Amino acid sequence: MNPLHHDPGLALAVNSEGSRVWFNRLKGRPATVRQTDDGSVIIAGNIRTEGGTAYGWLARMDPDGILVWSRQYGSDSSDEHLNSVRQTADGGFIAVGTTTTSLEDGIQDVWVIRTDSTGELLWYGVWRGGVGQRA
Repeated sequence: MNPLHHDPGLALAVNSEGSRVWFNRLKGRPATVRQTDDGSVIIAGNIRTEGGTAYGWLARMDPDGILVWSRQYGSDSSDEHLNSVRQTADGGFIAVGTTTTSLEDGIQDVWVIRTDSTGELLWYGVWRGGVGQRA
C-alpha cells in the first residue's frame, strides 16, 4: 500500500455538562463514531494515500481516548469508504460502505467488511450497487 497522506480527522469526547473529556487527532477521516459495549469508541471512515487512493478505515479508541488500533482495508486499484460500523455479538465489527472495484457508469458497489475485535479482517463482500446509492 502507498504511504498515507496526512489528512487528519478529529475525535472529541464530552461529558453530560459539555466539558471536554478527551481530544485526539486521527490519521483518517471519520464518517461515523459509535460507543462499544466496553465503553471504547469505534470509528469508521476512510484514509487516503499521497497518490489519492482511498481505503476503508476503522480505528478503536479506549474510554480515555487513547488509540488502541487503526487499520485500513481495501485495494490499491479502487477507492473504498466505510460509512457505518456496528459491534457484533462476539465483540468484532461489521462495517458497510462503498467501493469502486467494478465502477461502471458512475455506479458504486456496496462493500461490507467483518473484523474481529482487534480489527483483523475476517471476510468482505461486494454487491452491485445502484446509481447514486450510498451504503
